[in-house]
Amino acid sequence: AEPRKKILVAGGGPGGMKAAVVAAMRGHDVILCEKAEKLGGQINLAAGWFALAFVLQALLLLVFGASKRYRHRVFERRPVRDWHPGMLLFVYALLIHPLVGLAAGRRWQGVELFGVAPDATALATLGLLLTGYGAATWPLLVIPIAWCMVSGLTFLAMGHAHGITTPLLAIAATAATIALRRHCQTHAHVRKRS
Repeated sequence: AEPRKKILVAGGGPGGMKAAVVAAMRGHDVILCEKAEKLGGQINLAAGWFALAFVLQALLLLVFGASKRYRHRVFERRPVRDWHPGMLLFVYALLIHPLVGLAAGRRWQGVELFGVAPDATALATLGLLLTGYGAATWPLLVIPIAWCMVSGLTFLAMGHAHGITTPLLAIAATAATIALRRHCQTHAHVRKRS
């Protein structure tokens, strides 16, 4: 075992915070210094932009939901077989995603819940949007997919491998939805010709 040391970490960005946590977990006394008012470094710069993006997403959902022109295209009821990847992602975000955090060692207070934490909320929103129909749905996917990618990269940069599940699930559900829609369109086209 290493002797206990006093360690000074300069910089409270993701890398500095990770170094401080690792050193503390190894039993060292750690002092973390940051010149800014908040920890987080460059992540704080992006946070404001993502907050605006989430507000924009909410406004777009309201506009699309209130507009008769788009409502039937985005929120149209469809047979379950046509939208199960999105619904599976929605159920994952509500029920399973919090358990992933627990399995990764988070306490219940730090678990990501839909409507409270951005990852679960972005996954659930993406899942519901993937159940929509038509080209009107696709512009609404940009913000939740972008958040899932940034979140996953942030977790990886901080050394948390479980963070890759968010972008992988977003990609998998979107790809499965595209493949399913192409399959359904191909079969519909073949039925029309015969």
